[in-house]
Amino acid sequence: MEKDLLALAQLRQEARDVLDAGIEARCREGEDPWDFLPDLPTVDQCVVIGLRTAHVEQRDPSEPRLSNFEILRSIAFDYPELRRAAWSLVTRR
Repeated sequence: MEKDLLALAQLRQEARDVLDAGIEARCREGEDPWDFLPDLPTVDQCVVIGLRTAHVEQRDPSEPRLSNFEILRSIAFDYPELRRAAWSLVTRR
């Protein structure tokens, strides 16, 4: 369990670094943070997006393809700390 928490902490730090770099780049291009910050995903949502992408990329092509909902549900159950973020992405457009 502790190993999972350390891995989750690392995933969160990596997501935070990516978000920070994106925010800095957009600010340097002259965008007003007040205009784009509300539309950015949270750190935990970024982690869930990354886990979803990893799942899709590692999927065995011979197995049936899971829907986006099924993948997010699986992440929510595998990572209880990310449950809220996973469910928020189910309805996010």
